[in-house]
Amino acid sequence: MGGSLGLSASAPEGGAACDLPSLSNPHHLDCLCACKHSLSPESHLLFFTLAEPAAAPGHGKAGAQGRRTGFHLHLAVRAQQGEQRGEQRGAVVVTVTSVQPDGIPLRSKFSGKEIPEAYMEELSNYEYMLAPPSSSPAPSQDRLAKLWGTYTLTPRPFGTTELVVTFFSECSSPASSRALGAAPKPGSARGSLLHLGSPNAMLKSLRKSVNKSSRRVRESVRAPKTHGESPAAASPGATPPSPVPLGLRARTKSGRSAPAYALLPLAETRRLLLSLAAVAPTLHERLADYGRIDRELLTNDSVAVLSDDPWPLTQIETQMKVDMTLTDDQSKMTQLSKVDMNRHRSMDVIDILEGKKTHGWERIPGTATETVSYYRKLLSGKLAIGKGVANIDTSAEHIFAWLWDVNRYDRAKSHIKSEGLLIRREKVMEGQRSKLFAVGVRFAPGFDNRFFLNRFCWYRDASSGEITIVFIPVDPSDPSHDEPTADFIKGVLQHDCIPRSTMATTSGFWRIKPLSANVCEVTLLQQGNAGGSIPVWLMNKNVLTMLQTVKALQSKYERNSETVDAELRAVFPPPPPLSSLSAAQKAVYNRCQALEGISMEAEMAAAAASPEAGKRDLKKGVSYEVTSAPRQYGRVSPTGRISPTPQSLSRADTVDSASDYSTTSSTGTWAGARSTGNKRGKKPKPLKKLGSIGRAVTSTTLSKAYTANGTTELEWMPIKSPVGLTDMWMKFNNAKTKGKKEAFGKSEAIVDASAKDAMAWAFIYSCKTRNKSSKEEGNPARLVWRVDSPHDIIAATIKKLPFPFNNREHVNRIIAATDDSYYGNNSLIVFSEPTNDIIDYGINDNSIIRGFAKSFIRFTELTEKQCRMQFYIHIAASGSIPNWVVRMVIPVSLATVSDCRASYARDDEIDAEDVKELASKFPTMYAEQSADEVAALEEAKTRLGIKRDEREHSSVGFGDGFKEIDSPDIRVSMSTKMSNGNSNIIMRASTVIDCALEEAAAQVFYVDSRRNCKNAYTSGCLERIIREENDHRVVYYNAYDLGITGFDARDWLSLWCWKRTDEDTIEMFAIPHDHDDFPITSKYLRAETYVYWSIKRLPPVGASSLWQGIPQTQMVWVQQQNLRGSIPTFIVNSKATENLMTLSEIRKKTDQSYELDSAARRDFAAQMGSGEEYSDEENEIIEGGLALFGHFENHRKRRTASGVTPAVSNEVAMSKRGATFGRSDTTVRAGAEDVLAYLFLASAKCRWRDLDLERTTLSRENSHQIVSTCTEKGQRGDRVLVTKSVWKKVEGGVLTLTSVPAQHPSKPQAARFVRITPTVAVKIFAASTGMLLTRVSYVCRMDLSSSHLSTRPMLYRTLKTAADLHQYFLELRHLDDYDADDGTMLGYRLMYPDGTKKQRAKKTAGVVESHKGLAQLQEEFPWLTDFLSRLVHGRLHRNRPVSTSLECLSKQEAMRVGDNLAQALRQRKTAEAGLYQWENQNAAVVELFKRYPFTEQMLLTVSQEVLNSAAWGVIWRVCTGATLSILDMGSDINVCILYFTTEGQKGYGLSLLAMVLGNILLQSLLVVVNNMKRPGKILSELLIVFTGLKPAVDAYRVSTNVEQERHQYVTPTQEYALAKACELFSESIPGALLQVFAYFDLLKSGGSSNSALVSIAISALTTGFSSATLSYDMDTDPLKRREHPRFYGYIPHEPATRTLMFVCLTFNSAALLGLRSFSASLLMMLSKRFIFVYVAVDVLVFFAYLIYRKDFRHHMQLNDALGFLMRLMTKVIGDWTGLVHLRHPVEMSGLYFTASMALAILSSFVCTALYFRLLPEGQVTVVPEETAWTCIGLLAGVWALTALVFIKKMNKEYRHTFFDTSTATDYIVGIFASNKDEQLRSAIFKKNKEKWRHIRPQVKQWVNSRFGVWEKFRPQWYTPAMRTRITAEFFPKKAEKQNHRGQEGSVWIK
Repeated sequence: MGGSLGLSASAPEGGAACDLPSLSNPHHLDCLCACKHSLSPESHLLFFTLAEPAAAPGHGKAGAQGRRTGFHLHLAVRAQQGEQRGEQRGAVVVTVTSVQPDGIPLRSKFSGKEIPEAYMEELSNYEYMLAPPSSSPAPSQDRLAKLWGTYTLTPRPFGTTELVVTFFSECSSPASSRALGAAPKPGSARGSLLHLGSPNAMLKSLRKSVNKSSRRVRESVRAPKTHGESPAAASPGATPPSPVPLGLRARTKSGRSAPAYALLPLAETRRLLLSLAAVAPTLHERLADYGRIDRELLTNDSVAVLSDDPWPLTQIETQMKVDMTLTDDQSKMTQLSKVDMNRHRSMDVIDILEGKKTHGWERIPGTATETVSYYRKLLSGKLAIGKGVANIDTSAEHIFAWLWDVNRYDRAKSHIKSEGLLIRREKVMEGQRSKLFAVGVRFAPGFDNRFFLNRFCWYRDASSGEITIVFIPVDPSDPSHDEPTADFIKGVLQHDCIPRSTMATTSGFWRIKPLSANVCEVTLLQQGNAGGSIPVWLMNKNVLTMLQTVKALQSKYERNSETVDAELRAVFPPPPPLSSLSAAQKAVYNRCQALEGISMEAEMAAAAASPEAGKRDLKKGVSYEVTSAPRQYGRVSPTGRISPTPQSLSRADTVDSASDYSTTSSTGTWAGARSTGNKRGKKPKPLKKLGSIGRAVTSTTLSKAYTANGTTELEWMPIKSPVGLTDMWMKFNNAKTKGKKEAFGKSEAIVDASAKDAMAWAFIYSCKTRNKSSKEEGNPARLVWRVDSPHDIIAATIKKLPFPFNNREHVNRIIAATDDSYYGNNSLIVFSEPTNDIIDYGINDNSIIRGFAKSFIRFTELTEKQCRMQFYIHIAASGSIPNWVVRMVIPVSLATVSDCRASYARDDEIDAEDVKELASKFPTMYAEQSADEVAALEEAKTRLGIKRDEREHSSVGFGDGFKEIDSPDIRVSMSTKMSNGNSNIIMRASTVIDCALEEAAAQVFYVDSRRNCKNAYTSGCLERIIREENDHRVVYYNAYDLGITGFDARDWLSLWCWKRTDEDTIEMFAIPHDHDDFPITSKYLRAETYVYWSIKRLPPVGASSLWQGIPQTQMVWVQQQNLRGSIPTFIVNSKATENLMTLSEIRKKTDQSYELDSAARRDFAAQMGSGEEYSDEENEIIEGGLALFGHFENHRKRRTASGVTPAVSNEVAMSKRGATFGRSDTTVRAGAEDVLAYLFLASAKCRWRDLDLERTTLSRENSHQIVSTCTEKGQRGDRVLVTKSVWKKVEGGVLTLTSVPAQHPSKPQAARFVRITPTVAVKIFAASTGMLLTRVSYVCRMDLSSSHLSTRPMLYRTLKTAADLHQYFLELRHLDDYDADDGTMLGYRLMYPDGTKKQRAKKTAGVVESHKGLAQLQEEFPWLTDFLSRLVHGRLHRNRPVSTSLECLSKQEAMRVGDNLAQALRQRKTAEAGLYQWENQNAAVVELFKRYPFTEQMLLTVSQEVLNSAAWGVIWRVCTGATLSILDMGSDINVCILYFTTEGQKGYGLSLLAMVLGNILLQSLLVVVNNMKRPGKILSELLIVFTGLKPAVDAYRVSTNVEQERHQYVTPTQEYALAKACELFSESIPGALLQVFAYFDLLKSGGSSNSALVSIAISALTTGFSSATLSYDMDTDPLKRREHPRFYGYIPHEPATRTLMFVCLTFNSAALLGLRSFSASLLMMLSKRFIFVYVAVDVLVFFAYLIYRKDFRHHMQLNDALGFLMRLMTKVIGDWTGLVHLRHPVEMSGLYFTASMALAILSSFVCTALYFRLLPEGQVTVVPEETAWTCIGLLAGVWALTALVFIKKMNKEYRHTFFDTSTATDYIVGIFASNKDEQLRSAIFKKNKEKWRHIRPQVKQWVNSRFGVWEKFRPQWYTPAMRTRITAEFFPKKAEKQNHRGQEGSVWIK
């Protein structure tokens, strides 16, 4: 181990010492290492002291304050080379021995080793300890003590180590043989192993724990040197006794002591040894790798245990396998002859060997929507059997290992958390497949705990791979047990918990059936007997409890639904051929196949007639034909699928009697069935018999329904698909005859999957994805009831229908088969029809009606990855549903095809392949065209005014009558002009796209892409037909609904052609066309359009030696549209921009701006080191730019300006005359060279803005100088900027760039342009090495040539360059690079996507797409865009927490999680608290924040902005707060006036007025103290108080997260709480008491007032609400929960529980206030001095308690007077409202708070009794005694009930806080000692320094070590206010003078 135990001087973070005795971190110990020295790698000297802090109150006696005990130790390390004395090979032993000082110096103590003088000098400082007591110059409490011990580290399996700690010392107590008590055991849940890691790793950690110390802390422990005689030689120390491992029991040994050693008292010895023994659990917690160990254990069990069944079965194991036995409550074994474990098969009767019958399996009520199927079998008068079945998303081996290894860390920790220290022990039987397991279970109060003792055995079926684990109870009294079993039972019965527990029994088995490699079906069948006095009926009622292990197993291994479903589909077996089906299955097929007999032959015949037909249809699902002969076409759907015309449906397919729907049986046919829910023991109600299933129609009607007779009544009608690329038709009977409520539908689509995969998708009914969707829709049930074969199932579902309709139940038999006779192709089919099965859903709802639905699905293989899916369905309604509702259901049912297609969709991939294929077909030169094509081209040119010279003009869009219009895309130029002789305008658009010429042409000519199909659907397309006549000519027909009420739909028929005029140019055009196959009909109004495309190749850009460049193509699109009819022309012309956006979509699809700009920056970076010389002119430009910074700094009118993003800070200096300056500072996440390249290359694509018309580089003289121009669109004329830019690296490595106005011959001065002349200077500061961080300072000087232009907009637009720079590089960052600062910026970008918050939810997709990191996150989580859009929308929804994990989250669940945020923010006052509540209520958010930490800061920013802008957020709170404040003040004034005007009640008016003024006075005092360092703000704050708006202003400050200013003592949140406390103390509590007393006075005078009672109740509830709000807000504050988790966190995260606890807090406080006011008023009616005496005594006792605890000083930094006032307020508020926060250690402490509550309740009863006892005889009582006691009892009952509910619902680990005795000093010191987070540690500076005076050296050392980091990086918590709190004594000396100088000279990097 070498020097691994070297005693280094490294200090732990925080500066506090962390030596051997302080590892348990007791607050009352102060352990400091004084000196240390390494004699050799294996030998070390160590001297340390153990002290009790002198300033810590409440511990030890007064005389023992500050006493120190010294230990001089020698540490020796040795490694065991072999097995000696039972030690295992490889063990390492660290021996710790006290060294007897032989005087100073210690030269010969260690075999002549030289002791350095430095160590001797260090040690000499402690000679007063090292000397014998007799030689001490003066009595001293400090002493030297002995210590011996060893640390033994032994390697164990799985890379773990066992640590045994052995320590002992000497004590002075005569009762030293008494046990010290059980120390923390070093063992673990797995035998005696301590899973820590390898011995070397553990020894290294041990060395760190022993030797970590502060560098120099002598001042806190060093005593003054004494210069007396040299100490005499000490006698040898006592021989150490044999060690006793503290892991079992520690005892002290008394013995002889050397003169230099002191014997410690027993209590100190106990504390010392336990502290040393705590090394074991400390190291365990530090090194434990629970996840790794558990994974290795699972791997070992799944591989080693299951491999080839290594052990033969023993006799008992064979018996357990053959006889799966269940034990009843009389311990009589009942063998089941058959237990059907198939969860899909109904088990009606099970025969038992005794010949008795039992009830069948029934589903446990209320579990129909669970992902686990729960059943129970109720035996006659005996215990029930429970069964749970579920699919688990992992392999059978992993499931077996999880079930078999019950003593892993995760399950052991769960056991300790739920069952405490009850027994949990196992014994694996060597060489067997069995093990014994004992476990204890905690029962409810009033019942004994239970323990189970079981034998487990496993076996595996080699053929099927099924694994079964059988468990049976073990009888401890059975004498036939073997020796290992008997020994285990004996050890179990000796456990401490067994005598107080009752033995329970359980038996059953687990069965694991593999479904795929990583999916298994798991079944648990179990019967349990809790024993004792628990009745059988109660145990049977709780069967579900013992089956929850299945749910836990499923949750542990849950994976993404789509992934699991894909795995199950992959292993789905091929269906059997039709010929192999049974007679019953063939009968079902014949009845269902009749649905398909409509127009099938017509379609297939058409496909066979043209071999080329449907070629491209395989990919896109459109009828794209290549034929020269005309053909008859029918109407088509938006995707182009041909639907049958009446002519093609002339054949009548009449259904004969053999194929009729009617299904009969001996019991009749069920129709309109109602589900009974199958209550236990009740027979299902008989259902009404009808002639057919689910409908009262005859077979004649059915035959007619299937006949396409050409009538309009039964004609197939195309219907609009919910999504594109899917064709749908519907047929129904319009007759209003009663009973004919049926409809037929069919749908067809191309699915991008094989026929087998698509068929498996449709057949697997219970897949996770569709089950989850059904549950999200609110359907009560969806399940597979029976499995007759892998391809024949019975499925059932209950569909939820909206009110007033009843839910519908559908029970269908679903069969899959292979049809090899389908036109010579092997197609797969899935067909289903209703059945008569009665389903047990576990639902007691008799209103459910049985519905009817029959379907037939065919999957035809097209390619290996594509198939055609055809779906036919017949729906008939039952009950009272009208016909129109049935017809509405058809599109929903047909959506199955759309869902299947969407599951496998590869639209973008297929479109890309087709574009590439089409681009390859363009020939090099096209020479010949037909005459009609030439004429069509000329017609298009003439109509659109196209001229040859204009087509060749590169600047399309200028001149020739075209007028520029605003374009939404700055890269696309748009213009219009009026046509000669036509009122419709001609539209023109032009742009340059980043792709080759052929690809650009393919993008235009590829009109039948899937993207275009979907866009057409969303735009209202009704029909779409594409007919390809040759390779360059297409006939295109489409029809659209204009979406305008009162206007007919339009259709277009166009001829599309393309022509290649030369090698670099392709022309395309479209003109109206006439075709016999597409006649004009009355259904649509024929419109026309003329289109011309000019596509021209341009030279590639970006080409260099480093990169080949990107091809460029110029595209010009000219179009004229004429919609005909009566639509006004101006409406058509107004849509010009929308029509031209097609070109923008093509540009964005091919955009490669990022790649082009990146290549340009790389090329620029390569040229930066060329070393070219700078001319005098260039140097002068650079110097002038640097001078701009000085001019701006010296400007006297500088002020801060707002920007588009908080990442940029802006300042401006405006002047009425002369130049105007502006400055922007930001930090960019990029290298300095990249930032310079971005600013230097002004014509790059990334520099374009929304108003830019042109950006061009005019000339480039060298690598550091460039001349560029920019033309911007302005309101009063276009603006032209020509600049010369020069960059240079100056001193300090700073890059500077200066841009000055310039002149260039290519850009002369023009009258129609406004020339602007800004001067810009930029400084670029590179961050330290290894950090991709650059600070940019941007200064601009603006001089405008025209005085009429406003300077400010131009200046702000120029300064926006810094924001664009920051945003651009933020978009380039990858997901792995994001941090918290990036999260903040992303949050602002989501809330303000284009600088405004308008329609931000709709723009979320664009923000995600534009940021690479978010786009990567979108690929991982497809629901991200919908999730973020719900967040930024901020609309209130009902809070419905989602427990699904992040990986398994569906789109609907993600949107629900997003909706929950607004409700959480509304319920909390701050965004942080709302986000914290929302996070803990949704499990996926916790995982998201943990996996990607930047998302927490991103969503915090979103939350803050939503809270600020939402109507229910800050605005509502402020307005409500202001209104309530004004009303409260008005009511107080009204009541005062009422009292003053009422005779005899003037005193009450004065009292109430005094209370109001007292409240104002206290709040005024609060604002004065808080703003004392800034007197100018006191007046405005006092004005807020006097106007009564203080609550509203405080609510605004808290909600908007206003930061604490530098001069303020408390934060806005604390100020809000203190203001509420002032109101409670001075107004609410006294006011309530006054109102009750006044009411009693009124009663005494014979009056009565119901309004007074109402006023009293309202006052009590208002006070209770305020008290509850304070406690609730304090506890749910995220920062407080992180700062002190042992106190804050008692309120759970569940919304319902939180609401209940808040209500309990409110009524508890109100009841206590009413109770105390009632009793105190009675006592005051007797004599006022009684109540005054009681209150005075109570307050004096409280202050005496504080003085005894040394907590009289307040924890806040207040003087004694204010501290006394705060303590008084605490006492009054706590006693009268029961504010539970006041149990805090810094306030009243938990024990005193509980005692005061008990005293308050008791005193109320005492006061009431005293009133009636001491009331003078003859005096009339205010209230009758019976009434008084009733009121007291009622209020006390409400208080007790709410308190009990509160205690019951709170997190139980916080119940101890009601009895805690910790002091304020303990709490404040714990803030620093127990937290590693610097923000949490810094909270100590907010506390009174007198409370932590004794740890000031440690705090100072921490500040000194971290001060430089804080000043450099300025963390978020290190605000100016915090810097002011850290006084000068803690800063390094060089920083003390700058402590109050603000931020000048500091570098802020965020």
